[in-house]
Amino acid sequence: MTSPAKRLTFERLHSDPPLEGELALGAEVSPDGSRVLYQKPREGNSEILDLWQFIPASGEHTELLRAEDLVEGQRELSDEEKARLERERISKSGITHYSFSETGEQVLVPLAGQLFVVRLSDRTVTAIRGDETKLDPRLSPDGSRVAFVQDSDLYE
Repeated sequence: MTSPAKRLTFERLHSDPPLEGELALGAEVSPDGSRVLYQKPREGNSEILDLWQFIPASGEHTELLRAEDLVEGQRELSDEEKARLERERISKSGITHYSFSETGEQVLVPLAGQLFVVRLSDRTVTAIRGDETKLDPRLSPDGSRVAFVQDSDLYE
């Protein structure tokens, strides 16, 4: 027996969880095909994205990183960061970008103007320190170095 339909209210349309269900965003297969990383809206607050992984061999989905694992508290975004997010039409916060190394053993995560390299085998996080905003970061092919733009100059 089915239950009677409930009236859909304005409040329900704009509350969590979303009516369309939880959606995986930005899915990317690792170069070696061993895993798929994706961003998933946080349960209870769909405006914050966390980084998840799917392991095809086991069928397991696990949370890999949360923004607060990398940075404490909220930081005001720089004008450059705000402009980039606006150009890309990204309105959510948290982990909005990431990229694999060519080997698939590491992932680069820019967050709150800082850069983090995560070794996927043991989830070791290495922070690229500095006070200035680092834009358009890229890992070197072997994952040992990071290049980025800061104050209109290219750094390594």
